[in-house]
Amino acid sequence: MESAAERRLKAIQSHLVPADDDGSLSSIRSNPTAGEFLLGQGFSVVLPEKLQTGKWNVYRSARSPLKLVTRFPDHPEIGTVHDIFVNSVQTFQDYKYLGSRIRVDGTVGEYKWMTYGEAGTARTAIGSGLHYYGLQPVSLFDSDKCTIVLQ
Repeated sequence: MESAAERRLKAIQSHLVPADDDGSLSSIRSNPTAGEFLLGQGFSVVLPEKLQTGKWNVYRSARSPLKLVTRFPDHPEIGTVHDIFVNSVQTFQDYKYLGSRIRVDGTVGEYKWMTYGEAGTARTAIGSGLHYYGLQPVSLFDSDKCTIVLQ
């Protein structure tokens, strides 16, 4: 059975074609892939790795198929989900964010929306209430599950 490294090398080799007609690799050029085609559309690409459980593929952003992204090039200040939320509240304060529909007499009514600004205000109010009652945030990062737990 091939290791993950061997599958990765095989995938990388399939992306390269000889530049010369004689098949030599003295100079090589890239072979356009689906990832490069979809790059303009913002889709993901399939990596050669397979998950240990199940038959699912491993996907990565077509914008960075060779490595994980820790920061966005156009927003280096954003590094966490919290940073994304704070940036969104500041940028899209008056835009619709969370919507719900209320059933009246068995029929579905219109959407009632909360804006990014209202969600940011609610987040601050909830955090202030938790702090008022003496609850202190404790972040635990489980690298296996990639979750943050608030105790």
